[in-house]
Amino acid sequence: MVKFRVTLTDGSKKILKSNDKQKIADYVKDNLLNIKEVVQLKDTIKSDDSINSLSEEEQIKLIQNRPINIKFIENPSEKLQLIAVKNSTDHDTILKYIKNPSEKIKLAAVKKNGNNLKYIKNPSEKLQLAAIDQHPGIFNYIDNPSEKIKLAAVKRYGEMIKYIDNPSEEMKLEAVKDDGGAIEYIDNPSEELQLIAVKGNGFNIQYIKNPTEKVKWAAIKENFYAIEYIDNPSEEMQLAVVEQYGGVIDVIKNPSEAVQLAAVRQNPDFIEDIKNPTEKVKQLYRKLANR
Repeated sequence: MVKFRVTLTDGSKKILKSNDKQKIADYVKDNLLNIKEVVQLKDTIKSDDSINSLSEEEQIKLIQNRPINIKFIENPSEKLQLIAVKNSTDHDTILKYIKNPSEKIKLAAVKKNGNNLKYIKNPSEKLQLAAIDQHPGIFNYIDNPSEKIKLAAVKRYGEMIKYIDNPSEEMKLEAVKDDGGAIEYIDNPSEELQLIAVKGNGFNIQYIKNPTEKVKWAAIKENFYAIEYIDNPSEEMQLAVVEQYGGVIDVIKNPSEAVQLAAVRQNPDFIEDIKNPTEKVKQLYRKLANR
């Protein structure tokens, strides 16, 4: 007795039983477009007998409808393999169902989903590059990546630099150009790298230990709220941001009296953002509020 579980496109399932496997093959042919998957239940003949009895044209339709069905076909042609890859979703790792794929199939598979690289032994540099381009996170699964591969990874996704020991200056530069936040994972970054990071996003200064004055000014120029992440900003720096927008005083620790006065002059309501305003600041507030 041959038993198969058939999953239809509407999600329903049915069990086919017969002493004649040809009857099951005929059923599959007649209902090909409505079938998602055919799986043989244990006992008796090989699970792929019914599918292997189909013509290549019928197998193509079955694979187009459900690429995973490639696993039931004995020695599928490169044409069938390629159809399975092209019709798989961006989340499918279809390569795990294909035995001994050609380089062409491997390349198509990693371009579709970089995670397919996990199922390739000793992948070529070309395959690694294609996989990283589609999914940079696959870099973590590459053994002993070359300098070229490392560089490609950080160009594609700067944060990947955190997985690279002793990155070159070029890698650091490309990582920060892609994502200024990647500077968090770079030891002792040069002032050039720091500037690139904060000019892209002033808040990236929070990831920089001991930023230079030039970097601090560049950060608040990009976003004056970046002053929150600057340790002991000078009064000149505090005044510069408050004069742009007095409300920023709420992120300045221990603003000087001059800074408090500048904020309240701009808008008396900003006194609410000042912890422990001085008496002079309170007097200014009362004067302005009573106008």
